[in-house]
Amino acid sequence: MQYKISTDLLIKKFLSFANALGINSIKFLPFMPHKDVLEILKNKAKITIIPNAPSIFNFFSFPVKLLEYMITSNIVISADTPVIKEIIKDEVNGFLFKTGDAKSLAKVIEKVINLPSEDLLKMTESVYNVAKNFTYEKKEKFPEF
Repeated sequence: MQYKISTDLLIKKFLSFANALGINSIKFLPFMPHKDVLEILKNKAKITIIPNAPSIFNFFSFPVKLLEYMITSNIVISADTPVIKEIIKDEVNGFLFKTGDAKSLAKVIEKVINLPSEDLLKMTESVYNVAKNFTYEKKEKFPEF
């Protein structure tokens, strides 16, 4: 049996939860084409979150969205999985929270929200500079066997 949950229903639940907490500055978006996502990341987003749950897949896979968030100069808050920790240096070019720990995530979000704008600007520059080094042209060459 396959279950399908409406995106609209999920958004309503998330909005209800956020409103109950008194949070009204988060925008939940429905599924959309990839080009639209990149446009929003580039022109409207400021802070992005990768809330990976603990799983074997999240510990060894690289989320492409991490580079999308970074190349569009967004502040990245992410679960501290091994692969992500290879890219994100906590409080240097992003922020890490303990994977699967909602309280840890909440503390990091609060920290980011309370940072002075000058610090956030420096962080977005650092994020972009790291991301621009992850291009196909700059990848390491594999040794010949």
